[in-house]
Amino acid sequence: MENKIKIRIKFKKYGDMKFIGHLDVMRYFQKLLRRAKIDCAYSEGFNPHQIMSFANPLGVGIESEAEYMDLTLNSITTCEDIRDRLNAQNAKGFEISEVAVLPEGTGKAMATIDAADYKVVFHDPDKAVFIDDDCAAFLSQDKIEIIKKTKKGEKTMNLKEGIHEFHKNPDNSVFMKVSAGSRLNIRPEQVMGAFFEYKGIDPESLPYGIVRLEQYDEEGKTLI
Repeated sequence: MENKIKIRIKFKKYGDMKFIGHLDVMRYFQKLLRRAKIDCAYSEGFNPHQIMSFANPLGVGIESEAEYMDLTLNSITTCEDIRDRLNAQNAKGFEISEVAVLPEGTGKAMATIDAADYKVVFHDPDKAVFIDDDCAAFLSQDKIEIIKKTKKGEKTMNLKEGIHEFHKNPDNSVFMKVSAGSRLNIRPEQVMGAFFEYKGIDPESLPYGIVRLEQYDEEGKTLI
């Protein structure tokens, strides 16, 4: 890995691309990097592949304004050039917003993620006016427990310690900041499911979409 350059790419994922799973996103970027003629470094062995990793893969059906990918290069022109070359080859639904060279010794994005912001947008915002005074009451509970399904069965999970913020926006959407990453990973749909149960509301009566707004490290800093 001598003389290799590590960069971090921030990108958006939206529209129909929100239905593309993580493995397909990886394959997409492998092809995108080749089309854009980015000088990627490859792993050694019988099956060489571009050296890349993603931070906290996004759930299917969720849009994002802040996805992060770490990439190792053999050489680099400028960060702006890489961004523009990738966007020139991008399909609708993906957009590169920032590219940065990582200082030596920087940990992988996937290992540094600690929290993430999300916005929940109701398909019919007028029906969501009922949440005005309920977010604070929901968050003030001693426990916010859900039943989580695992490969070994089901277990009770307390979301309380992983919900840092939860409130209504003026447009009747909901903002939340939750723990994310390897230490504790809270999914926004888990929080909304618990909130609907708290209110005694059928989730199907109030459909919504989710947008990931940003991701943070343990110091509360964004990854670029």
